[in-house]
Order: sequence, then C-alpha cells, then structure tokens
Amino acid sequence: MNGKELCEAWDERWEEALGLWSHLVMMRSPHWCFSTEEAKTQGLEGSFAMIRLKDHRVVLDASLISYYRLEDFPLEILAHEIGHHVYVPANLQDNGRLLSLVRKALTEKESYAPQFMNLYADHLINYHLQKQKGLAMAEVYQHILAKQKKDDTSAVWNLYLAVYERLFSLKPGTLARVPGKKTESQRLEQDSEIGAQIIRSYCEDWLSGAYTYASLYYPYLWEKAQESASITLLLDTLHASDGASGEGGDLQKVSADGVGMVSDHSISGDGRTEIGSPQSEGEGPAQRYTSPCEYLDYMSQLEPGSFDSNKALARYYTQIASPYMIPFPMEVMPEKEAIIPEGLESWDIGDNPGEIDWFGTLIRSPEVVPGMTTVKKVYGWDDDQSPGQKVPDLYIGIDCSGSMGNPALKFSWPVLAGTIIAQSALRAGARVKVVLSGEPGSFMETRDFVKSRQEVMNVLISYLGTGFAFGIPRLADDFSRPRKERTHILLLTDDDIFAMLNDGPHYDQKHSTWEVADKALKNGGGGGSLVLYSEPEYHAKEADRLKKEGWDLFYVSNDEELSRFAKAFARKKFGAKR
Repeated sequence: MNGKELCEAWDERWEEALGLWSHLVMMRSPHWCFSTEEAKTQGLEGSFAMIRLKDHRVVLDASLISYYRLEDFPLEILAHEIGHHVYVPANLQDNGRLLSLVRKALTEKESYAPQFMNLYADHLINYHLQKQKGLAMAEVYQHILAKQKKDDTSAVWNLYLAVYERLFSLKPGTLARVPGKKTESQRLEQDSEIGAQIIRSYCEDWLSGAYTYASLYYPYLWEKAQESASITLLLDTLHASDGASGEGGDLQKVSADGVGMVSDHSISGDGRTEIGSPQSEGEGPAQRYTSPCEYLDYMSQLEPGSFDSNKALARYYTQIASPYMIPFPMEVMPEKEAIIPEGLESWDIGDNPGEIDWFGTLIRSPEVVPGMTTVKKVYGWDDDQSPGQKVPDLYIGIDCSGSMGNPALKFSWPVLAGTIIAQSALRAGARVKVVLSGEPGSFMETRDFVKSRQEVMNVLISYLGTGFAFGIPRLADDFSRPRKERTHILLLTDDDIFAMLNDGPHYDQKHSTWEVADKALKNGGGGGSLVLYSEPEYHAKEADRLKKEGWDLFYVSNDEELSRFAKAFARKKFGAKR
C-alpha cells in the first residue's frame, strides 16, 4: 500500500474513529506527511503520529506507519490521537497541570517529565480503547516491538510494557522482557501490578494519579541505559503545545505544593482531588509561586519548540502582579468654560435677523409677527464642568546591582513592584521609561518613554549585577530640564541608595548627587516615590531629608509590605474619594 492509498483508506475511517469517543466530537481530518523530512516541518519528529494541542490537528507520517507495518490499524492509531484531544490531556491548561505534577514527582530528574506525562496519557487512552472499545492496542505494540533492536531496551521501557500486560490480561513476556534474575523479575511483577492499578483507579480522575504514576518510575531513572528509541517513537504529545504560548491559562502559577496550577480555579476548586506531595516554601506573594528559575525550566518543557525566555519571564511577573494592579495616579486638569444654550427670549426689530430661532418662533405661533412672536436663543457660560484627568508619564529606576539578585533565578520584589506600577500606568494610557542601573558600572533603559508593554517588561526583567546602587546621577539624562509632560519618578532600590546619595559618582561635576535628585524631582513635576528594599529604621536621617524635599518613601520586603505600598501609593495620589 503506497502513501496515497494509505491516506485514502485511513481517511475513510476518520469519522468512525471520532465516534469511538463521541459522535459530537468535531475535528479536522489528519494532516498526512509522506516523508520524515516533511513530518519534521509539521512538528512530528521521532514518531509516526502526534496531535498538536494548539490547533487540535492530528499529524501522521505515512512512511513510518508503513515501516512498522501498521497499515491495518487505522482505528487504533487515529482513536489514540483523538483521545489526547478529548481525554488526556485534552487541553493546554490540563497539559500544564499534568507537567507540573510529574515534575514534582521526578525531583532532580525533571528533564524526563515530558516523556512520563506522555507515557501516562498513553496508558490511560490505550486501556480505555482496548478494554472499553475492543481495539487491538496490544497488537500495535507487538508490531513496534518486531522492529525493535535487541539492545534497544531499558528498565523504564520494560516496566511500561509490563503494565500493559497487566492491563490487557496478557501473559508475562508477551510485550515485556522477563528479567533472568528472580529479584528483578519479582520487582517487575510487583511494580507492573501497581502501575496497572494506578491506571484503573484514576482513569476517571487522571490528574490525581499523575504524581503517583511518575513516582513509580522514579527509582528506575537512576539506573543505567534509560534511553530507548522505542520510547521516543511513542512520544506523540511531546511537542503538542508548541506555538501556543500563553494559551494554557495561568501557566506561571505552578503551585509550590505540587497540586497543580494556582489560579481562580485550582484543582481542588474545580472538583478534583488534591494530592499529597512534597511541600516547599514557594516564592512571591504568600509564597504561592514556584521560583522564576523553575518556572522557566517548566515552560521550556511545556513549549519546547517556541520557548522564549524573555516573554516567559515577563509573563511570570506580569501575572503575579495582576492582582495587585492599581490605577495609576492621574493629574486633575479643569476643563475650559463651555458655552451652553440657556433658553429663548424675544427677538425685536433691530436685532440681527440671523439670531431668529425659527423653530422656536413657529412653536410659539404659526403666524409670524416680527417683534411680537419672534424669538432667539440665549447662551451662557458653564463654569462648573467636570474635571478632566491627565495621566502623567512614569519613570521607573531600578537598582540592578549584585545585591538585588537576578530576577530570572530568584523572585525579585523590586521587579514585581515595578511591574505593578508600570502595567498600571500603561493601562491608564501613560508613557513609561524603565532604567536599570548598577552604578558605578552598567545601566540599561528603554529607548524613551514608551507605551510598549513588552519593551517595558524586557528591561524590567533584565539583570546587570554591577555596582552597588541605582545611579541617582542617571536622572540628569532625562530631568536636567523641566519636562514638557509631567512625569512621576519611581525608584526601586535598597538602603545602598543612601551611600549613592552621600558618596556616589558624579557624572555632573557641577552638582552633588543630592542636588541631582532634588532637581529631577522638580523638573519632573509629577512627584517622586522611593521604594526601598530595606527597613524604616535604617538611615533615618537621610530618609527624613528626602521626605522634606518631596519624595515619598515606601519600604518593601514581602507581600504584606508590597500590598501596603500599593494601597498607600493609590491613597496619596487619588485622595479620600478613591
């Protein structure tokens, strides 16, 4: 059977394969590839079939199907791929939850998580298709094994096959290789029974069984020769999420306890059972979030072909900041007095004829008598207009010295605070400029005051690790003269800023660092806020001086401090009514 004949024969069985799950399921017919090279361009690599969760499209490699002599199993293979769409993982959000749970079970072996979530899904789908629908799933594996090299095996692969023997009530050795040693044989027998029981027990609530399933295989990962070409052949969802960044819900909110995503509807909140698993402190507000480093690793596995570390890290801080978003302070600007009509009065002979209100005149009397029935409009000035609101621009300066830490490795409170204010400002229509500074040393900034969220976040999440504090003299670049648009200055740093103020480098030899700060505040015209990753009792004398010069000081060290800062910021800028 050539590729074209195979394609036509299998396409005729597509609707039947859909019906094995539900006659209400609607999916496009499979995309066929007739060479391995063509399959790679569609994201199918190393396997003969896959499904893409981003567009729910099944992709088939006709050449590999023929190589493994699988031409007679259209329902088995098509229904299996459809099962990933309607059953496991079904959608990008559950795919992310599954990955989170499996990663928690494979401590120090997280790189294997995508493989094991795929194997777990295959066990669940194939068990359903053979036991409930009567398909010959076991025969598919026998054909694959017929092409397997004698040395292409591993303990993981052998256990995986042994679990199928239990699920399908097959004689030991039908699929798996029975170890020669008695202890190894007993171990395989016991673990395969446990694995089969996990699949049977959790087939209706598969997320709850994911952690236990991966834990069963965990000891085998520490043994030698874990790679198997046959395992690679079965990884049909390994790249399923490629190109779907951001479509899987709050993916950055991987729970610290391994239960899954923490969002408006956690696993326990939408009817699923929570799973006991290793506890960890977590990071960020209420210690609810995984570390940024672990999150980036997680996302690189979830979307391996389209992973962008900058976009992922920006999404991490943006979504954590979203509950704390506040309206950016708006400057009240009274509008000009308006001319409004106040009524009608008589038009007398001698008045300008153009002032006659003919509509009002005819309403008064259908017979027009100049000077008697004619009227004209009377106008007045409205000096009680509602005030308008103008959004000031925002300058965010962040200390990026070594003491502040890399926001991609460890959760950064200054970056979170900057994200909250920057995103609030952009949402209100302000232009924002972000400057990272570790002085003396390096600095980084947006090209100007911009409205691009991604450009702002790209700078916010960057890291320099130079110097000891934010370079206050850097303010002279934008505030040496009064700005046309009123601008609020927000600096996020630690108490080293006081050393910068007292002894910092002088880029402008005519002015001290204190003078630069004072001049910037005045030329900005929109006020200034200094958010310190510090304690109020440190450098109290210098802090009082800053307050007297017009700076507002806030201290941030945890989620409670951050929340208090945000509320105080909004209250001071908006007044009691807000």
